Amino acid sequence: MAKTNLNIKRWMSTFSASLVVTLSCFSADLLATPITVTAGSNVPGSVYVPSGFTGGFDLSSSMPGHTAQSGSITATFVDDGDPYSYAGQNNSGYIYNGCGGGWFGCNTFYYYQNKTTYYYDQYESAALQVGSSTAGASSNYFDTGPYYQGSSSYWNGNYNYTDYYYNDYYGYNGSFSVTIALDAAALSNLNSSGGLLDFSVFAYSGDFLFTGAYLTANLVDVIPPPPPPAVGVPEPSPLLLLALGLGAIAFSARRRSKTINC
Repeated sequence: MAKTNLNIKRWMSTFSASLVVTLSCFSADLLATPITVTAGSNVPGSVYVPSGFTGGFDLSSSMPGHTAQSGSITATFVDDGDPYSYAGQNNSGYIYNGCGGGWFGCNTFYYYQNKTTYYYDQYESAALQVGSSTAGASSNYFDTGPYYQGSSSYWNGNYNYTDYYYNDYYGYNGSFSVTIALDAAALSNLNSSGGLLDFSVFAYSGDFLFTGAYLTANLVDVIPPPPPPAVGVPEPSPLLLLALGLGAIAFSARRRSKTINC
């Protein structure tokens, strides 16, 4: 009976040690603290984008011992300042504005009209492609409203006509940006290359300046697998120990039963 208790204790000790190792690995995985790193692209300065180009990021100095779980890329752009295009003119038509002068009432009639000339700034739209995903953004709409430019008048007998001139600028300009999350393909490329990732920029419409891009990646520690057991005399498996222990108990009980019968 003492030998059986010893076997059971030995099995419980082995089981407890295995459980501790398993929980330790599980806890280490849960406690892996993510870090966030940011890197700029290898495309310097402002790049004119009439069509498209390819750039890249390098996180190789941060990747050893880590793996990327998630991240995003943001690219920034600005209108390149194209000259405005003439977009037509609108005349309001002459509008009566009163009369005056003369001994016998009105002998001069006043009329005016507004002449507005419109100028248009073209629409710009950019696309950012990373992995198997693409996202786009466009420049911002604006309209300055009529800007007064001056006037001119002429008189033909009893009528005085005045033209007021305005310019109106509208269209799309300014800076804009696009952000895209790293998909599974991009994360796989980033991890398998040791921290290198390519991206592409192209124009959907118009032309503009690419002013920069940066990659933000969330990295976690790579937890190494537990070391293999030391080479030595192999220990019996827990199930074998349990079977031997139960067998010993049954044998002891049977032996005691025979002793009582005798």
